[in-house]
Amino acid sequence: MDEANKIFLGCRVKLAAKVSGIHLWYKDDSQAAELTSGYYNLNDRDGYRPIARMLSRHHAIFNFTCLEMRDSKQIAAAKSGPEELVQQVAERKLR
Repeated sequence: MDEANKIFLGCRVKLAAKVSGIHLWYKDDSQAAELTSGYYNLNDRDGYRPIARMLSRHHAIFNFTCLEMRDSKQIAAAKSGPEELVQQVAERKLR
């Protein structure tokens, strides 16, 4: 982000980062899909918060995916929780 800010210095450009909402296995204690994607997001640790903080420091937009997804449209065996994930990220972002 530092380098991008340097490149666009003086331009009227707002930087944004698309952050994937890894909702598969969200309702499982292991949250394996997030962990294998590099998000250390467990019940006692918010893996999306460090990303949000970094983007905030650089005045960048946090573009979060899976906002349009519904739990009821997911396969139960996948223990998917897009609605809960969006709620987690939104609540912590507002604090």
